[in-house]
Amino acid sequence: MTPRQQQVLDYYRDCIVRSGFTPTIRDVAKKIGKAHGRVHDVVGELVAMGHLIRTPGKVRGIELGGVTDVRATPTDVMLAELERRGEVVGGLSVPEKTSFNRADRCCARSGCRVTVPMGHIFCLTDWRAISPATQTELLDAHRAAVRVRTPEAVARYQAAFGAARDEAETLRRRAA
Repeated sequence: MTPRQQQVLDYYRDCIVRSGFTPTIRDVAKKIGKAHGRVHDVVGELVAMGHLIRTPGKVRGIELGGVTDVRATPTDVMLAELERRGEVVGGLSVPEKTSFNRADRCCARSGCRVTVPMGHIFCLTDWRAISPATQTELLDAHRAAVRVRTPEAVARYQAAFGAARDEAETLRRRAA
């Protein structure tokens, strides 16, 4: 992947996570300082590579391809996180294969039953409630964990995810 393709893909991810919507080609062109036509070509390349999915005839019809939903995290990673938090994991049964349908994905904050889109871990209300610094750390840690896949990067992502969830839960309790 070229640096320009990575820049465009990162901008799509950031916009989707922050606002819930994909940017227009014009938005991307303005952000990266390139012509509309060049951005259109880069988006086409990302679609061909499977990093983006285009829905023809739909305004802002671009979705992230191959996005890892945190609920699809490997069992051993989730169990390690639960153990780190002091949760009892002995009673959990882990099926061999788990289905992750749209209806199954809810906000990561305990007690929140809002369904979230593929690739998101918080509902928009909880995402907006957590601080920009926490949002940025979570996004940066996720990018690092996906790119390098080292235990340190995964641990950083787990810590960032836990901090974001804890912050969302604390803010929700204060509001109640």
